[in-house]
Amino acid sequence: DTGTVPLLRDGRDEPDAVRTALASLYLRGVEVDWSVGWSGTDVRRVDLPTYAFQRRRFWPEAAPDPAPAAWRRRGSAGPAGPRRYRIAWEPLAVPEEPRLSGRWLLVTPDGPGAEDTALACEQALAGHGADVVVMRVGAAVERDELALMLPEFGT
Repeated sequence: DTGTVPLLRDGRDEPDAVRTALASLYLRGVEVDWSVGWSGTDVRRVDLPTYAFQRRRFWPEAAPDPAPAAWRRRGSAGPAGPRRYRIAWEPLAVPEEPRLSGRWLLVTPDGPGAEDTALACEQALAGHGADVVVMRVGAAVERDELALMLPEFGT
C-alpha cells in the first residue's frame, strides 16, 4: 500500500503539521514512536473510549413521551374499556368443488379428431355446473362469419 500524507501546508505551524502527518500515518497502520515527538512537554498518554474508533455511533436513548401513555389510559377508562374493538379471524369455508355459473359458449373445430376433445371439454364444464352451448365451426371460418353465427346459438 502506498499513500500520500501532506506535511507542510500554508498557514500551519510546522510542529503541528508534523504531528498531524504522523497521526495520519498512525491511522494507516504505521508504527510511530510518540515519545520522540512530545519530548520536553508534560503530555501523557490517556485511554480513550473505543467506540469512537470502531465506526459505531452512540445516540443516547430518549425518555418516552408521557402524552401517548396518558391518552391510552384515558381511552381504556371508558365503559367498554380496552375491548372496544376486537379483531377476530374466522376461516372461510372453501367449497369442496368449485361450481361454474351461467351459460358457457364452447367453440370447437368441426372435423376429424376434434370430437373427443370437444366432448371432454363439454363434459368437464357441465360437470362443474356450467350450462354449455356447443358451436362447431369449420377451420376456414373467419372472425366476421363467426360473429354472424353467434345469434343462432342464443348469445
